[in-house]
Amino acid sequence: AQTMGELCHAVLRTCYPRLVEAGWPGREPAPSVQGHVKRAVEEVFAAHAAEQGTGYALIWDLARETIERLVLDLLEIDGEDCRASGFRPVAFEVEAQGLLEGLRESLLEGLPEPRAVTVKGRLDRVDRREEPPALRIVDYKYKESRQSKSEDRDLPTAAVRAFRLQPPLYALMKVQARVPERQPVPVERVEFLFLAPHWDTRIERASFDAAMWQGPVGPQIRQTLATLLDGIKEGRFHILPDGYCTYCEFSTACRRFHGPTWWRAYRSPSAQRLRQLRKQKVDKNSNGLRVKSNEMLIPEQQERRLAETTFDRNVVVVAGAGT
Repeated sequence: AQTMGELCHAVLRTCYPRLVEAGWPGREPAPSVQGHVKRAVEEVFAAHAAEQGTGYALIWDLARETIERLVLDLLEIDGEDCRASGFRPVAFEVEAQGLLEGLRESLLEGLPEPRAVTVKGRLDRVDRREEPPALRIVDYKYKESRQSKSEDRDLPTAAVRAFRLQPPLYALMKVQARVPERQPVPVERVEFLFLAPHWDTRIERASFDAAMWQGPVGPQIRQTLATLLDGIKEGRFHILPDGYCTYCEFSTACRRFHGPTWWRAYRSPSAQRLRQLRKQKVDKNSNGLRVKSNEMLIPEQQERRLAETTFDRNVVVVAGAGT
């Protein structure tokens, strides 16, 4: 999956600038678009083969066909969206940075100016709309899974739960988009473009509006980021088993299957705060977005909540040590 993702990104990185220079997303004849994509696939796969070889010929050919078909599907859908929305790609593989402000003061103690944290990133693509002026940051995601997950479709909730922090952080980026003579244009939203050959819909789009930072979701995302950064600062790296354990580089050294180690991690108040983050909800209503979050418990409450097991609505058993 990693190799396929790298090849797919490389093809997109190669063909998009050429297509834009040729007039895309105008109503260019389909054979011209197909020619650009085919040449990009040939170049990228030839470069990869020269460095790392091809492996089995059949798998190699299937990979070429899969990526070529995915990119053509993406260009068709993306072209329609660009013509409808007014956004046009103007920059690719852009280095950018921004400021994360509003974190609680305890996180930034000891820093010379405890006002903001600098965030940096490399953007796959930046789109610009002339009227009204706005930027859209686009990030490509290749997926080998059989179906999408909730964090793929609902980026605000995924951000609040700390599953996908890339969209809100990208929304803070200051991007010149290779037009330095103009005033910086604000980022309107961040979009993920999923290329998933095994999903029912092979090309899917998910969006995070930058305005959410000023709405009810903003404080929740800041709290999530503050909790994570505070833990990194203090050197707290808890054992929290999840699906990522299957591809974690340190999985073989992890003691998650050691009973006493797991129990200590489970009872840790700071680990409980991380678990609480993953249960937060973002609901939509007529006034926009409203956040529902599980209350962050104080340590004494956390210890008690950890030991409680609810049998039904009216019966609660408090378990003691060793049970």
